[in-house]
Amino acid sequence: MILIFCRSECKILKDVKTRYPNWMLADPMQFLHLSYLEYYRKGKIDEAIEIMQLELEYYLEYLYGHYWLGRYFEEKGMKEKALQAYKKALSLDKSFGEAKDRIEVLKKELKVY
Repeated sequence: MILIFCRSECKILKDVKTRYPNWMLADPMQFLHLSYLEYYRKGKIDEAIEIMQLELEYYLEYLYGHYWLGRYFEEKGMKEKALQAYKKALSLDKSFGEAKDRIEVLKKELKVY
């Protein structure tokens, strides 16, 4: 089996699936997503942060990526960075309640008003 990475909007994706049915096609975002989750589950927060930051270099508007990066930073005690990540998530979706909640908690802890 061969693994190739191709975004879902890739023009040749349909042709590749037809010609090479044994190939496993994966979106790079899915691969990165599974990687940081695996590191997180193993308690390797630094590695999860590193992979999440890499993912966000390519997918700047990934709302949940910014949110989870904030959670990871918060878990590491990096509250200022967590606050920045939550604010970025909230800027992408003003109704994102979880990000709003974490921002309020961190503002109180950091005494930022």
